[in-house]
Amino acid sequence: MHYVIQRWTHSLCAVIFFVLSCHAAAGALPRFNADPVQVTVSGISSGGAMAVQAHVAYSGTFKGAAIFAGAAYYCAQGNLAYATARCMEPLSSLEIPVAELASTTRLWASQGFVDNTAYLANSKVYLFSGTLDQTVRQPGMDALRDYYLNFVNPSNIVYNNQTAAGHGWISLLGPVLCAAQQSPYVNNCNLDPQQTFFSMFYGQLNAKQTGQLSGQFTAVDQTEFVDDRNPNLHGLDTNAWLYVPASCARGELCRVHVSYHGCNQSFNKIGDQFIRMSGLNEWADTNNIIVLYPQVFPSLVGPVNGQGCWDWWGYDDPDYAKKSGRQLLMTKRMVDRITSGYAPVAAPQNLQAAHVSTMSVKLRWSPVNNATGYKIYRDGMLVGSTSISSNNYGTVFVNTGLMPGTAYTYTVRALAGNGNVGPASASLTVSTR
Repeated sequence: MHYVIQRWTHSLCAVIFFVLSCHAAAGALPRFNADPVQVTVSGISSGGAMAVQAHVAYSGTFKGAAIFAGAAYYCAQGNLAYATARCMEPLSSLEIPVAELASTTRLWASQGFVDNTAYLANSKVYLFSGTLDQTVRQPGMDALRDYYLNFVNPSNIVYNNQTAAGHGWISLLGPVLCAAQQSPYVNNCNLDPQQTFFSMFYGQLNAKQTGQLSGQFTAVDQTEFVDDRNPNLHGLDTNAWLYVPASCARGELCRVHVSYHGCNQSFNKIGDQFIRMSGLNEWADTNNIIVLYPQVFPSLVGPVNGQGCWDWWGYDDPDYAKKSGRQLLMTKRMVDRITSGYAPVAAPQNLQAAHVSTMSVKLRWSPVNNATGYKIYRDGMLVGSTSISSNNYGTVFVNTGLMPGTAYTYTVRALAGNGNVGPASASLTVSTR
């Protein structure tokens, strides 16, 4: 949507100087211990419109949305002329029939084409529209705000429409000046909206990663989530990208965030610049959030989608905005796969020191339902584990080889039957004699 109609020149992978390979072999999308009720979405431009569609159509799944330069739900009503005119370049939000769009949403919800709109009431919504954006003018985003006000508690909506930004995703890692409109459309406005909307979605956050990320970027296969196994035929790339923090790879309980790139921002267009510079991964790394980056495939043949935009006007599917829409359904299936490894166990309670000597500490805690064992951490490092068959249901551990007169801090995590690791107990500091 940076420009919907424009001649497309394919950039060669040979000129992309990024860490991710242009032809990285994609593996099957893994399952994780990810909470299915803590899934959120974001997007920029056509990806912003797509994020709105995902949020509304699957409001039972996506509990929050962050939209940069997007469009009101079903704004284009299946018409490219509407998309490029009233949705992107309105002079007034009154040009967009918000009441009609809200009415359509309610009708489709009653017919089961989208989720019950009651799910939207407590959802969290972050909106961003730069005052200098000449691609998606502010009245279009004003209309999106007005649309959401039909369904979402007003106190749950944050709208930044005061920043002198051009058309782009806003990130402290962005290489583009705030006021500019140029590739890769990741603008640095000295703001951290990722902190803002992740805090809205997930509450108080740990400080973001400022050094090397702990996790891995992985190419994953989108093909199996498309009915005919031919994603290119529907404007989709073969691969998506996934950022998995090390904690999530270890089986700790995590959340999921889906982020849609905009037109001219797909991996085929700009390599990994949006994926790496989104500002999402640094917060995700320290807050147990898996980030999924679905990908569009730019094409000059059916469907014609040379800019690599998401389907928000019907170029591939007349039901693009409904749950059955191919691109939406692919995303939902991918989220379902990621969260299918969910096996929660609670944090151990009542951690205490049963005995302390000069060189050892004996720990004890209360059993956790459905736990098969426990991991014990000293000063943040794993020092041992127990199983329920070892001793007293695995709720006793003796840490030896310590230094006399030294303070140590312990936490314990429970293990689920599939190996997933639960949240940490309250910490306990003990000093040897």
